[in-house]
This record gives sequence, C-alpha cells and structure tokens, in this order.
Amino acid sequence: MLKKTVLSGCAAGIFLAVLAGTVVTGVKSPIESQIAPGLKKEAKEMKSFFRSPESETMIAEIQRNLTTSHTGEENSVELYEGLAFEPKKAYEVYTLKSEHVIREFDQNGTFKDNISEEYVLQVPLSNSQNELVGLTLFYQEQGGFELVAYGEMEEKQEVLTDMEELNALVNGQEELRGQKEIKDAKTVVLYQYNTYAIYIETADAEYMIPISANNVMTQLEENRIYTAEEFIDVLRLTSSEDINSENPLTLKVGGFRCL
Repeated sequence: MLKKTVLSGCAAGIFLAVLAGTVVTGVKSPIESQIAPGLKKEAKEMKSFFRSPESETMIAEIQRNLTTSHTGEENSVELYEGLAFEPKKAYEVYTLKSEHVIREFDQNGTFKDNISEEYVLQVPLSNSQNELVGLTLFYQEQGGFELVAYGEMEEKQEVLTDMEELNALVNGQEELRGQKEIKDAKTVVLYQYNTYAIYIETADAEYMIPISANNVMTQLEENRIYTAEEFIDVLRLTSSEDINSENPLTLKVGGFRCL
C-alpha cells in the first residue's frame, strides 16, 4: 500500500468512489500467461497523455512534493532525481463493492461477486537510476486521466509491475498446475485489511494469492495460494469489519491530504 500519499484535485467523496478500482487481467494459455503484460484499453490514451505538457507539469509537482516531504532524510534529493512516469509498467487494480469481505462471502458463497467493475490505474515512478521509487493512482474519465493520489512504493509492491515475475509467482503455485483453464485473473485491493491480492477463478474454484499484506491486521502469508474460503477464514482470525462500519476506509486514508 502507499505509505506516504498526497491527494491531488480531490474531494473526499470522489476520492473514496475512485478508489473502488481494479487491475491487471488476461488469460491466454493455462497458467502460462493469464496476466496480460501492460494495459490494453488505456494503452493508446496513456501513451499520448504521458507525452503531454500536462504530464510534465504533473511530474514536476510530484517530484517537488516528494522531495520536500523527505527533507532531512539521507539521499532524499537523489532518490527522486529525474523522476518519470513508467506507463509500460502500469497496471489496473480492482477494488470491492463492499469492504465487508467476510459478510459478503458468507452471503454469496463466492469472492468474485464482491469485486467491482471499476478500477484505478497504478503507474509507477522511476528515478534517474531506473529505480521504482513511487506509485501514482489515476482515474480515467471522459478520455482523460485524473491524478488521484501518489506516494512511495513499498518494495514488495514491485512484483505487481513485473509481468514475468507475476506470472512466475502464479505458475509456481502447486494447486494451479493441474488446472486446464483459468477463467479470470485480476489484482484486487482490500482496503479494510490494507492488502493487495491476486484473485484467480478456475473452472471449479476460486483462489487468492496475497501480494502485499498487512501482517498486523491479518495473518495472511504473502505469495501463498489460498482457496477463497481459506483466505476468508484467515481474515476471520483478526477481523475488524465491525470497526468503522460507516466508513471502512478511514484507517487507510487518514494520512492523505488534498493539494
């Protein structure tokens, strides 16, 4: 998850709606390439956008704010020197219709029914050393892109930007090796649990692979495959779904500020 994030052009209600987003999906042959490299729907528009003067102005502001927020920290200026968007490493992240994950699963019997059709685009930021040092969240509307938030990228999130590594992770899961067909694969975010996971649907089962999990809030093991039922059962152990029931994202966005 983003650790230190700054909102741009935000109203709280719009921001929460936008963050009901989505991610990388695609199925080719069994398991071999079920997560398609890059984005397809937005590819043409993104290519044009990230060459525009608007994009240049945006990156300059992000660089200035990230550097300022780390004033006094060792190598803070060098860390964000030559900051640039990396649209080729962008991916989509799906969020949920309801953050009451356990309740929804118990009622529906599936995890997929709770995955929203909406999504946000997460576009990494690289520095002059070609290191991925940040992450931006964009919402596409009416042919344009609106910057929703940005912040530091946690090291364990980098797997989401590398399709080969992501495929290797999924392909290496013993439970999936015998599957003849993967019907759906997408990255989802569970804000209530501060967790990213890959959702996989096969002909007869649903699986979850936590990629970036908050070990304080859950006992999920990263990079381990769970059936959807096992995944939910682990969440039950530390469930806080009754906390902040009116606004389950409060804990996750409390540190955000608008520009």
